[in-house]
Amino acid sequence: MKIQAKRIARGFSALGVALVALSACQGGKQFEISGDMQNLPDTIMVIQEGDHIDTLLTSGGKFTYTMPADSVSHIYIYSPQGVRIQLPAVPGEKAVLSGDAQGDYQVGGTQFYTGLQALNVAMEGSTQENIVGKVMSFLAANPDNAAAVELLPVIGSLAPDSLDQALSLLSDKVKNGPMKGFLNNSLREIRAQIEADREAASLQAEGRQVPDFTLKDINGKDLALSSLRGKYVVLDFWGSWCVWCIRGVPKMKEYYQKYAGKFEILGIDCSDTEEAWKAAVKEHAMPWLHVYNPKDSELLTQFGIQGFPTKIILDGEGKIVKTIVGESPDFYDKLDELFGK
Repeated sequence: MKIQAKRIARGFSALGVALVALSACQGGKQFEISGDMQNLPDTIMVIQEGDHIDTLLTSGGKFTYTMPADSVSHIYIYSPQGVRIQLPAVPGEKAVLSGDAQGDYQVGGTQFYTGLQALNVAMEGSTQENIVGKVMSFLAANPDNAAAVELLPVIGSLAPDSLDQALSLLSDKVKNGPMKGFLNNSLREIRAQIEADREAASLQAEGRQVPDFTLKDINGKDLALSSLRGKYVVLDFWGSWCVWCIRGVPKMKEYYQKYAGKFEILGIDCSDTEEAWKAAVKEHAMPWLHVYNPKDSELLTQFGIQGFPTKIILDGEGKIVKTIVGESPDFYDKLDELFGK
């Protein structure tokens, strides 16, 4: 599992870290990446920070690519055949890839990338239960490894109270060296996210009385949350663009029928056009109540919504019973607990 290639999603779905752009300019430098790999197709694409910047022809699994690099950025090596390689492009450094381009690949090259490979090896087999301990152990044992700054978002996400301790394990050489700009930017983002997470936890806390709101339903009529008092209600924050939202619809329909009359679902469509929202409701035959959340609404802020889908179960008094972020079996387990007696 490649630490530089993946991100820890909310709830920990995959090990890894997201890079942010490095602000410190190291002007006039270049980044070079090369590979000698198995299962590498004849053509691969290079994508930088989401933009396709080049198409490369490979020969016998080999390639070399050089680009100007004044700051660290995400580099993606991609092909429709299944190549999904991601790593940071560090100015003045060279990355060398080997192994299986469509499976277990290794990173070598100059100092940053040998450090990154050591980090990857150390993090292999990590789970949500042991990742924090493994990260802290790696930081303590490798204080001069510049690639280790990428581990700080892991701590920020899973153990925010340990962030300062993790930071103290990095040497002054790393904190004041070429990665200083990246580190400072990363820390600002991490701390902002920690604060946002704490605010969301407060707004979504069990027992909290949620604010009333009124939005337009699928027929263009006003629908107030308070009109549903007296019954359990699931607020389902979703969008037609959200893959996991749509994948969860069949199971939601199953449970809506299983406990018919015992609770109501209020689908709150977000970040859609009205046309896309109505088309999705019709296409997926979603039989519960629906309202449209316009872009100028403050509802997402009022409920601390940071990801989709988010499902908030309310009791008959409008108080929060449980909040579930993402498509998780925890939601259905809670419905069974509440209504399966």
